[in-house]
Amino acid sequence: MKYRVSIIMEAYNEDRTALAEHPEAVEHLLRQDFPLEQVELVLVGGKKQLEDWKEIPASWNRFGRVRLAPMENDESHYWEQKNFSVQVAEGEIIAWVDSDVKAEPTWLAALVGAIDAGADVSVGPSLYAHDWFDSHSPALLAAASVSWGFVLSIRSEADKPIANSLVSHNAGIRREVALQVPYRTGQRSFQSSVFYRELREKQFQVVYSPGQRAAHQMTFWWWVTRRHFRSGWETENARREKVTWPKIGALEKVPWLEPIVLNGGFVLRDLRQWFLYRRVTGVSAVAAWLMLPLIFFMSAIARGAEMVGMYCWMVAPKRTAWQARF
Repeated sequence: MKYRVSIIMEAYNEDRTALAEHPEAVEHLLRQDFPLEQVELVLVGGKKQLEDWKEIPASWNRFGRVRLAPMENDESHYWEQKNFSVQVAEGEIIAWVDSDVKAEPTWLAALVGAIDAGADVSVGPSLYAHDWFDSHSPALLAAASVSWGFVLSIRSEADKPIANSLVSHNAGIRREVALQVPYRTGQRSFQSSVFYRELREKQFQVVYSPGQRAAHQMTFWWWVTRRHFRSGWETENARREKVTWPKIGALEKVPWLEPIVLNGGFVLRDLRQWFLYRRVTGVSAVAAWLMLPLIFFMSAIARGAEMVGMYCWMVAPKRTAWQARF
């Protein structure tokens, strides 16, 4: 392979959610503590999606190479673009980052370091970025812990974080592994969790790298009405339609009560998860305890939105599918 790393950035999010534009994401990649001459940046999307991506600023020449990888299908979905990126990449390691994600300077070095140490896949802390708040501000840390804390296992110890899942906007993988285990292409956000499960079933090693931090752009309106509403809607949809989806037998007998009980349990889980998440994001123990009421407040809002999403699927799944789109 000519390049150590292929950083993959898909056009899908910019085209569909418009939370941020890709030049800002690339500017954060240019600040990496890693030799960029060993990196190719591959911009993937449909031909129409990449129309506005053709202009390559001179500063991007610090990468070993920057190239566009257009797909014939202009309606290609997010997961299809992920799979296509693996086929066209020329690096030994695939580093996935979305066009609305801002990688911190240690992101790539941590990702590559984990794989060089023997891992097949590396994941790390995902945060949120906002136009008005710093990613490490209390409000955004609380929101991120609720949204992305599940990637960190409850079995983690202070000096040994353990991966529990994967989110596709912040992941690195050996290309040879990605060729063996593609993403499933159903148009639902939980495919990254399915991807993680299939990697583990095939006994590939997935590690959690605290330095692999990246912040997903957000607005609080999107966070409530799209990110967490969708999570609840998709959960109810998957529980009803997928035989293998995790279910709680006793709650299945009282479906109208299930969203309340399930999301109440998630709030309690979020409080526990916060004390794991705060370690990998550099929050002190004292600050973590002081922030606990904020964590509870943000969790209650997010899980409330998920509860609404579950009820919307029960009452009018077709009419609310657009709101739950991914």
